[in-house]
Amino acid sequence: MIAAIFQKISTPASLVISMGLHASCAPVPDLVPRVANVEIADQVNEANLIVVGLAENERVVRPVAGTRETGPLNLLAVIVRVEGVLKGHFDGERLTFYYYQMTGGAWDGPAPNIVAPGQRSIFYLMNDGGVIRAATDAYLSHTNLATGKHPISPAANDSSTREAVAELVLLPGEGMDMADYLGSLHRGKALALALVGKSQVRQMLRGLLKNPQGAIRGRACITLAEFPLNEKGCLQDVIGDVQSLPEDRKRAEELMRTPKL
Repeated sequence: MIAAIFQKISTPASLVISMGLHASCAPVPDLVPRVANVEIADQVNEANLIVVGLAENERVVRPVAGTRETGPLNLLAVIVRVEGVLKGHFDGERLTFYYYQMTGGAWDGPAPNIVAPGQRSIFYLMNDGGVIRAATDAYLSHTNLATGKHPISPAANDSSTREAVAELVLLPGEGMDMADYLGSLHRGKALALALVGKSQVRQMLRGLLKNPQGAIRGRACITLAEFPLNEKGCLQDVIGDVQSLPEDRKRAEELMRTPKL
């Protein structure tokens, strides 16, 4: 858990968040690296600021020696054009946060944190002495969204925050790329299951079975029918749906032949 890595910081987010907006003219923060692989579901729970937005810029602001375990590190500053806030308080249009990235050539381990400018993402953030930083360093601390743009409202509590993240990674929004979205559904399912469990994920995917886009209906059914949800009642409909993608109709036939667990 992040709580075991970070000391609790009592400064309210609403008092310090604007400091990140002026990183270009402020001294580079002297942050202690916090390198730990933390599950995204735990980051959702422990982050005190979660925003959705487009990364506009990422730049190295300071190299540091790191430790024997991490090797050399770069402190990076990321500017995000904020589209909405899921948790915490932020009133501006742009936010700057910092994170440490490993600089070694070979990587053997969990996914590293690499922010791609132009990518819409959910960013899990912490306040550290008046500076906004990623919820953990080196390892993944954001979730890329292939689902397009969504209306964002602050969640009332941790439970509704987890549900909101699950919906963002599963449900189609405005301006999405269809191929990217369909390719993201299995990854989105894995995260959503960790956040809200099988019952709510099933409910979200069942709703997609009524989507006007045949490609979405078909892929939602396949996502439902595969492990660990194993809900195969929709497969026959996919096989007979000419608007479903050919690969999904073929996969539906394969799953129909697989004995139910």
